Formats: sequence, structure tokens, C-alpha cells
Amino acid sequence: MTCTALFRREAFDGVGGYNENMRQGYEDWDFWIGCGEKGFYGQHIPEPLFLERIKDSSMYSTSSQHDKGLKAQIILNHPSLFAQSQMLWAQGVIANNHDILSLPDIHGIIPEFYDPPDTMPASFAKPLSDSMKKDMLTAMQFFQEGNLQEAENFFRNILRDNPDSDRVNYELANVFYDRGQFFEAIAYYQKTLQLNPGLIGVYNDLGLAYQDAGLVDDAVKSYLKALLLAPQFTDAYFNLGLAYEEKGHFDEVIKCYQKVIEANPNSEDALINMGNSYLRKRNFDEAITSYEKALLLNPNIAEAHNNLGYALLEKKRYEDSMICFKQAIELSPNVADTYFNLGNANKELHIFDEAITHYNHALAINPNSPEIYLNIGYIYDYIGQNEDAVTMFDKALAINPDFFAARFARCMAQLQAVYTDQQSIQIARGRYQKELANVRNSLSLETPQNIEKAASAIGSGQPFLLAYQGLDD
Repeated sequence: MTCTALFRREAFDGVGGYNENMRQGYEDWDFWIGCGEKGFYGQHIPEPLFLERIKDSSMYSTSSQHDKGLKAQIILNHPSLFAQSQMLWAQGVIANNHDILSLPDIHGIIPEFYDPPDTMPASFAKPLSDSMKKDMLTAMQFFQEGNLQEAENFFRNILRDNPDSDRVNYELANVFYDRGQFFEAIAYYQKTLQLNPGLIGVYNDLGLAYQDAGLVDDAVKSYLKALLLAPQFTDAYFNLGLAYEEKGHFDEVIKCYQKVIEANPNSEDALINMGNSYLRKRNFDEAITSYEKALLLNPNIAEAHNNLGYALLEKKRYEDSMICFKQAIELSPNVADTYFNLGNANKELHIFDEAITHYNHALAINPNSPEIYLNIGYIYDYIGQNEDAVTMFDKALAINPDFFAARFARCMAQLQAVYTDQQSIQIARGRYQKELANVRNSLSLETPQNIEKAASAIGSGQPFLLAYQGLDD
């Protein structure tokens, strides 16, 4: 239908006219759909009665530049007329989800997605003969026993006579996936989907193979394809959340786990992962809520206790955080990060002996952590044991020579709060100048990441002591 088609005033009023959210174009398309939605139907005149000239600056050209977004808005304007998969696509487009936007579609046509009743690969297209079924059972037994080589041999023999069997290609992909040969698995999952595009669960399996192969962008697209075909497929949402986490897209991660929790409020893994994303976004209140819900479902998750403690630590609820860290240690006593976090809580409360004890526990588990030595050094520097502080900073730099925070802390440790005489001031001044030159030589401000790292290091140390104090110069 064209923008010049005639319509009755009754239809225009019944639909409510052109929608205000279609100002960039396709307003007539949206209007005609609204007419059908309200029960107004037209009649086709089978004659060419309209000649349109299209210019570079015409409204048609402008609307074409916004084709995907306008089609998405049409779907959202008429939700009762479109499938859930189309709604999911439209919401992703409007939210400017890069991965949804990258999915192919045809200009000027609202995309359609296959919505089968079964979301898992339970129905394979091509049946096997009775003799092949027997070989298939043998192959599956080898697979379940972990004898992947024999399983591969049987599947390949079956595939030789049945190259277009979606089932055999799928099982062979699983063999390669379990063996860690992810690129081979990808090839056979793709072949399975070429033979039978309706096996939605295979899109999820393909996404896992992509993700384990390090192809996270491809994994995201595969999970999204599964969800466009089956919007209630919670496994795909969960795995998509993991993929977005790898990409650092934490807002998208949270949306994925919210979908999982809507379908299964008792998913402790989804609650913990969602809490982790809130933690990365420094939304500590929401992180605390997520971890507490997970621990109500299962109080024996050390990771949840530790991460809850970290969120409470960031909220300066030090005593509460220490309780969480101690519970985590009871459940899992060999995690260095938990002792490190407990040390940090004690350090904030100026319980320095306890802090150093917990840092040493952490070092016994992970002796190659420069951050632990740095924090022990901060304590020694704070209590005036400058030489011990420098020793700790040197140990941190021995592990990571590019650790700017330790280098800057070593520089500041040359200064003292109190000097006994002017000679001590001169000695400290000389050491400070030398270390300051080392700091400057080690510092690169060529990238925003380096600038942020340097600023964080400078802000994390003790307050500045004037380098030339006492001499009034």
C-alpha cells in the first residue's frame, strides 16, 4: 500500500491517526497495520495508478536509513500481531544492542523467525536404518563411558553411509566438544543446523563451542539466534550472560540473568552471576541483594559469601564484611582472595596485626601476588616502619616490575612524618628525588588506561607529606 491510498475518516479516527513515534518514516506502513488490527480492511485496485520520483533527500531515502529501527518500532506498536521472537528482536534493536543489530535482515521486510514447539534437539529429521540404530547405540555407549575415540570411530562409520544425518553430525560434534577440539565441534554443529535449522538447542551448543574457542562475538550471535527462535530458552539466556560478561557488557549480563530468574527464581548461579555484574558496575546495593538471595537458597556457597563481603567492604560495613569472609574461609579455606579481602577489612579498621596475619595466609596460598605485598607495605608505611614498607614494595615490584602503585608507594615511603634533625630531612629529600625520577621514567600517559592506572595508584596511598617540609623552601 502506498502513502497516497484513500481511507475513510472512521478508520483514521479508529486507529488514532499516524503514530507520533514514527516521525522518521514508515508512518503509513504502521498506520495500515493499525487499520487491520482494528478491523478495517481495504480493497486492491490492480492498476498502476501512482508514479513516485525518489530523490536523494526525499523522506523515503531518510526513512530507509532507519529501516531496522522503524521496523522494530512497528512491532512494538502492535505487540498482539507479532510473535514473541519478533518482539525480542525489536526490543534489542530499540535498545541499540549491537549483537541484535548485526543479525541479517531484509530491507523493508519485518523479519520472521521460526517458532517451533520444541526448543531442544529432540526431533532429528532423517531416521536411521535398524542396523545403523544398533551402531548408534554402541557409539553412544562409548561416548557415555568417556571412550571418545571409539565413539568417534563408530559415528564416522555411520556418517559414511548417512552423510546427511543431522543426528550423527550432532553427536560427532559433541564428541569433539568433549575432547576440547572446539573448531571441529563448530564445523559439525554448523553442518547439523544446515541439515535441520529447527534444532534450536544446537544453536546453544554451537554458542558454547564458539565461546570455548575464544570466538565470543560468534557465540553471542548463536545464543541470540536460539533466543529469537525460542524466547523462553533459559539455558541460552544463561550462556549469553556468560558471553556478555567476557565482553564486559554488564548491563546486558544483568538483563540475561533477570530473564533466567524470572523463569526460575531459585537459580542460585544466576543470582550470583548477576551479583558479580552489579559488583563490576559498582552498584553495591544491588550486588548485596543478589548475593543475599543466593545465600538464602544455599548458604554453603563460599564465592557468594566472599563477594557479599567485598560489596559490604566497599560500602564501609567492615565488621559485616569480616563475618562474610570468615564464613567463606570456613567453606573454602584455600582461596587467597578471601584472606586478602579479610586482611583489607582489618586494615581499614586499623587492626594491623590481624590484617598482616591474613595477608600472610593469602601469600602462603598465592606467593606471586604483588597486591598482597603492596598492602602489607601500606601498613608498615602507615605505622612508620619505612624500611619494612620499602621491602614489601620491592617484593611487589620483583613480581611485577610495571606495577605502578608499588613504585609510587616506594617513592612516598622515603618521606617520614617526623625527622630528628635537618640532616635526616636532607637524606629523605635526596631519596625522594631519586625515587620520584624513577616513578616518572616508569610512567606512560599514552593511553587512557595508563592514566587511570596512575591516578588510581596515586589516590590509593597515604596522604602526601611535603617533600621539603622543615626547611621552609
